[in-house]
Amino acid sequence: MDSRTVFELRREGKIQEALNMALQLYQIDPDEAWNQNALAWPLIDLCKAALTQNNLTEAQKYFNQLVAINFTNIDDIITSQIAFLKPKIDSNYSKIQEAENLSRNGNHKLALSNMKAMFSNNQLLEIHHEAYGWVIYRYIKAEEKNSSIKELKSLMMDYINLSNERPSMLHSTILNFALGFSKDQSDFNLYNFFLLWDPSKLRREDTMESHNNGTTYPSLISRVLREFIDKKTQIDSKILFEKIPFISPVKIVELLREPYYWKLYSADNENRKADLWKIFEEYNSLFQNQNGSDIHSKILNSALFSMKENEEWRFLNFFENWNPDNFIESDWREVKKDDKIYPPMAIKAIKKAFDLIKVGTAYNNLDKIVNAYKIGVTKFPKDIWLKREYATLLARNNEAEESIKIYKNLVLEIGDQAYVWHEFALLFSVEEVDLSIGMLSKAIKLQKDENFLGSTRLDLAEKLIKKNKLEEALVELNKYQEYKSANNKNVSDKFNELAVFTKGIQTHNKDNLELYNEFIIVAENFAYQDISWTELVFVEKWKNDKNKEKLSFTDGNNLSLSINANRFPILKDLQVGHVVKFKLHNKLVEDKIKLHQFKQEYYPLLVEISDKPKWSCLEDIIAVVDYINVEKNIVHAISSDNKEVFFPMENLSLIKGDFISAKKLQKKVREEIRIDLKNITKVNKEDVLNNFISLLAVIDSINIEKQLFHYVVNNRIHGVIRFEETELRPIEGEFIQLRLVHKLDKKHNKLMFKAIEIKPTDEITTTLRKDISGLLKLKFKQYGKTIDWEDLDYGDENRLTPSFGFIGDYYVPKEIIENTKIGGNCDVDAKVVFSGDKWKVYELKKKIVN
Repeated sequence: MDSRTVFELRREGKIQEALNMALQLYQIDPDEAWNQNALAWPLIDLCKAALTQNNLTEAQKYFNQLVAINFTNIDDIITSQIAFLKPKIDSNYSKIQEAENLSRNGNHKLALSNMKAMFSNNQLLEIHHEAYGWVIYRYIKAEEKNSSIKELKSLMMDYINLSNERPSMLHSTILNFALGFSKDQSDFNLYNFFLLWDPSKLRREDTMESHNNGTTYPSLISRVLREFIDKKTQIDSKILFEKIPFISPVKIVELLREPYYWKLYSADNENRKADLWKIFEEYNSLFQNQNGSDIHSKILNSALFSMKENEEWRFLNFFENWNPDNFIESDWREVKKDDKIYPPMAIKAIKKAFDLIKVGTAYNNLDKIVNAYKIGVTKFPKDIWLKREYATLLARNNEAEESIKIYKNLVLEIGDQAYVWHEFALLFSVEEVDLSIGMLSKAIKLQKDENFLGSTRLDLAEKLIKKNKLEEALVELNKYQEYKSANNKNVSDKFNELAVFTKGIQTHNKDNLELYNEFIIVAENFAYQDISWTELVFVEKWKNDKNKEKLSFTDGNNLSLSINANRFPILKDLQVGHVVKFKLHNKLVEDKIKLHQFKQEYYPLLVEISDKPKWSCLEDIIAVVDYINVEKNIVHAISSDNKEVFFPMENLSLIKGDFISAKKLQKKVREEIRIDLKNITKVNKEDVLNNFISLLAVIDSINIEKQLFHYVVNNRIHGVIRFEETELRPIEGEFIQLRLVHKLDKKHNKLMFKAIEIKPTDEITTTLRKDISGLLKLKFKQYGKTIDWEDLDYGDENRLTPSFGFIGDYYVPKEIIENTKIGGNCDVDAKVVFSGDKWKVYELKKKIVN
């Protein structure tokens, strides 16, 4: 594609194709003279054609493209064509140029008058509407102070009715003028004008900030939107979202919100409190249905700062209308400043709302605040205060079950704190008063400082009155009153209200300890009801380095637990081996010995002594006696899972090969795991054999002299069985079924396998034995060298006997070859067996050739 092709297309009469190609060439290199001429001639042709058809608008379009070419070289013929076409296209062109010159030179009135006359007389083609628009702009800009508002509005409407190209610089300039005009004229509705102006005709640069000499200037659209806000104009955001190009609806909303932020800033800075509250209200009214954003969050932060002390009551209503669903991700991030970490803005907001709700500030709907708390506790799972507040809100929002779930977890995390039980107690209905009494009793037993027990005792007294336990309620009221009197403090109104119910009641009781213990059990059973019982066995009573008695329990495997001997009175007379049921809470804690490492630690919550036999909750173990140390009277046995165990013979009568059943107690001694057996009994072999794994093995060799045969299960498991151990006398290649145990031969650091059952079987597998066919290649030994059969000298073949051979990669022993009396290489059928590390031929037969 080049300029010559354009000229050829033109000669063929294909003017439009020539123009399209010329435009492409011109865009690639507009400074190339041939590209300029190639574009000029199709434009001249099309301009003339339009004039012939009396289509002045079309002719003007091509003509304008023609004169827009910045010719590198002057072409006299093209220049003469331009001069020829100019007067034919527009006879009023000279008048338009004259009006434009008048306007540029400051004679705005005459320029406008001339243009108006031409427009009224239909002497202005659409192509000249741009020039008319500039004349209007220069006039209203220069004569703004000297013209009436009516005239200026009329001229702006004259512009709107033109058909000039839009978007354009002129179009944006007119909007900028209208913006300034709106600031001066309160009755001018910029929003209505903007809709007529058409928001879709904004240029990209109208939506972008501009920069000059280090100063940043806001975009035209942001200033227009701010004017809507400043004049409190009613707008339809949907229209703006649909029509404004280049920026998203989210950004449009942000631009509309931003003026409010600065209004709030100014009102607060200037201490205009009445205006401040009104602006907050207006903001929420306008944006309550919009999503969250940076500015939206900044405005909430302003509310947090402004609505405090005597004005704090305003926050809850504002926050509800601001909509807690509108938090953005950054609102949940902690703030780091001056080496300090501050809570996220979202956390500060929901906590402030909670504090107001707690003291009785009216609210409409808790759902959104509750949902914000749900997000908060997910993001900050270690914040106990946040969880407590969340549970309180759930209870207020008629979601008691969810609230109770949270407190069930809280009493696991901080169950040693009295306040958590006190708060838990207040979640239950009148029908569940026993639970409330139990939890308040638990709180009182945990809290040793009477100074913090005032409200707890009053709440307990109230619950006891509802339970009609008036004497016990009086005890709590007496305790409360005694402390207040001793410390010269007044009793509360609630005390006086409750005292009415116990008037006339007498009691000699100084405390309610029996009641506490009775109802605490009810409360704890409820609080921990979702936790399963874990059975442990009591193994030891001991004293730590502080001379405190401890009790140790275990499940016999990995779970071990030590507690203070007085932690649960029920365990006072416990005997070693007793089975005890615990409800345990386990959590990950930092290891105090191994830095930066964590371990599972178990905390006992409830305990019951089981009626099961001693040691019965331990894991069962089955073992076979491997050896008896007669001197020490110690039995060595191997379990069904191949663990070595040792135990004293005591009253047992055992020999090697006997089987025992016991309870397994696993203990860690100096980083070594040891197994202690309890409740050991001798059992019949037939009753327990199925606990040992059954394996398929092949016999790969038999040693008559040593009275044994060798078996192979796989490349790791293989061994020997002596004839004295079994009545079976298998032959090479036969399969047997084995049950094995093994132990480590520490001297040679290898596993030793011992068969405890040997049975014949019809089962086979080709992974241990298979049939092969192929060429047998014989090898001979002569003078210390290995010689192939085909390399033997004449006469050696009859004199030498084969030393070994190969069928492919399969090794053939000398004795197998001798048994077949094969003296040279030949095709054979063979049977091979896996010997633990390689395959071995154990049967060979020469193929018979027909």
